[in-house]
Amino acid sequence: MKEVLTISHKKITIKKSVKKQSSKKSTCAKKKCFFIVCSKKRSSPVRKKCPSHQKRKKIGLPCDQPNKIITLHQPVQVSSNQLDIRNLIPESDKVQIFGNDGNEVRAVRTDHNGRLEVVILPTNNTLFIEESFLNLKVTNHTLTLPVQDTSTITMNSYAVINRGDVPAIVCAEISPNSVDFIKDCEDIVPPKSMKVFVLNRFLKWTRLILATDITCGKGSTECDVYFQAQTTIN
Repeated sequence: MKEVLTISHKKITIKKSVKKQSSKKSTCAKKKCFFIVCSKKRSSPVRKKCPSHQKRKKIGLPCDQPNKIITLHQPVQVSSNQLDIRNLIPESDKVQIFGNDGNEVRAVRTDHNGRLEVVILPTNNTLFIEESFLNLKVTNHTLTLPVQDTSTITMNSYAVINRGDVPAIVCAEISPNSVDFIKDCEDIVPPKSMKVFVLNRFLKWTRLILATDITCGKGSTECDVYFQAQTTIN
């Protein structure tokens, strides 16, 4: 029987070339362990039986030589009568979680009740938006201000200042398509006063409509409107 030693990627493989006349097939179904002995006097390695395997076989223990590693593609069910099934103890079975603060690896901190401590840091990513409509002449005919896209705004409001002598009716409307509008809130701003209008519901488009109160006569008034909003930048 001829033996060929092949070394590839730190793995040693023995290939056997058996002649039909002189070799016999082994009838033993058990796997045997071997190790390689390299000698300066011999040009080819010699295969001998693993002494550890023979010693452990006498006392009924499996061989301590490394086994072949295989990849599992399906779940495996393990059956045994010597599994260590018990309640977990924090002193011996705990798992500690670490995080990186950008410079060092640190353990995740908890409070005295074992709850994770979360710290919310203040951010300066708030964007302020402002638009003014000044010296508006308001009559009994409705005055409609330009439509504004408030879809990405977290908070917005309209401040209406009536600088004239006639009450002004102010109505804030919202729309899903900048064409069809519905009234969201409405109020009367008395002369020489100011009121703030905050939308109650959300739709993408917003606009403001002003007119004088016809019950107080046909006079006109002058109003200033300030639109102010805040949004967060990621």
